[in-house]
Amino acid sequence: MLPIRSLLPTDVAHAASEKRTNPGVIVLTHQGQLLYLNHEATELCAEINQARLGQVARGVLPIEVVNLCHSIAEQITVVQDFKAWEGTHIRLMIADLAPPMLLRGFGIPGPNDLHQARVLILMDRVVSREPVSISQAFGRFQLSIRGRAVVKWLVQGLTNKEIGEQLGITEQTVKEHIQRLMRKTETTTRTGLLARLLLKK
Repeated sequence: MLPIRSLLPTDVAHAASEKRTNPGVIVLTHQGQLLYLNHEATELCAEINQARLGQVARGVLPIEVVNLCHSIAEQITVVQDFKAWEGTHIRLMIADLAPPMLLRGFGIPGPNDLHQARVLILMDRVVSREPVSISQAFGRFQLSIRGRAVVKWLVQGLTNKEIGEQLGITEQTVKEHIQRLMRKTETTTRTGLLARLLLKK
C-alpha cells in the first residue's frame, strides 16, 4: 500500500460525504508515487479501508486503488501514440460496499516521455442518478450549457457515442464539443481535460 495524507475518522468522513458534490481525485506517477489527493478521495479511501480492515487505516491507499494504478501503468507502457492514451481507461466497481463505489483510472501522457506520465483515478459512490457536480469548473472556464452537459457525462466515463445517445446528438457533434472544451481548457486529450476541470488551481 502507498503512503497518503492522514485519513479522517469514519464518522467524520461519512458526515462530510453527505455534502460531497465532486468525485475523489487521485493523481499518481506511472510508478505509483502519489502526487495529489483531494479531500473527497481522502474520505472515500477511509471508507474503503474501514470496510476492508475494520478500522480506518491512516496513511495508506486501499489495495483497490493501488491495483488500479498498476493496471493503468501496465497499459500505458505499451502505448506509443499519445492520442491512443484516451483509450487507457479502466473502470473498477467495488460492489461489496454500501453504497457501491466506482473507481475510474486514466492514463495521462507526459509532455516528453513515459517517465512524465500520470495516472488519474476518479472515485465516486454509486448513489445518485444525477451526474457529478463540478459547477466551480463550469464557472471558471465559462462553459456553455451544452458544454456542461457533455462534461457531466464525460466525468461519468461515457464514450463519445454514449454521450451522444444521452444528449440526443451525433457522435461527431460530441467530438466537436470536446474539441471546443479542450481549447477553452488548453488541453489536448480527454483525460487532460478531466484533470484540468477536476483539479482545483
